[in-house]
Amino acid sequence: MSTHGVEFDLGTLLDSIESPVDPAAPTAEVFGPRFLVATDWSSAAVPLAMLRAFRAIVPRTAPVRLVFAVTHQPSPEDAACVHVLLAGIGSDGDLSGLEIESFDEAASTPYDTAVVPDGDADSLVTQVVSTILRLQDVVTYHVSAGVGGSFPFNVGDRDALSERLSRFSP
Repeated sequence: MSTHGVEFDLGTLLDSIESPVDPAAPTAEVFGPRFLVATDWSSAAVPLAMLRAFRAIVPRTAPVRLVFAVTHQPSPEDAACVHVLLAGIGSDGDLSGLEIESFDEAASTPYDTAVVPDGDADSLVTQVVSTILRLQDVVTYHVSAGVGGSFPFNVGDRDALSERLSRFSP
């Protein structure tokens, strides 16, 4: 893929991610960064990339969440889509750390970082890469510093998120 003359392959980037943490390392009970991915499931590329990065970076016991925000109230069909994504990354189907919320619910709850496609491919690549890097930073800081519930994660600008979600375009 090329964006502004810079060549890169997101798949290769994701394949190269190594978790800097011991998956068995203790985690704090109170910690709540939420990373949002807006989707209508019409394209699996972004949700799949984010899920793959999430599973590679975040220990399963860490209280970090990946939220798939959908345009409607979540349904069994949305859950089925998450299971398809899990199968796509060769996961055992473990749903720990994963949530599905409506856009309204997602915009009314604190969040750390959000990926909201708006039809601009360059912006989308920037959002995905920035969110993956932020996810890596959150997990690295949380585990290495042992700060637990006092970790200063972002709470997001909910009004700005609502505006971004209103421009959602897969």
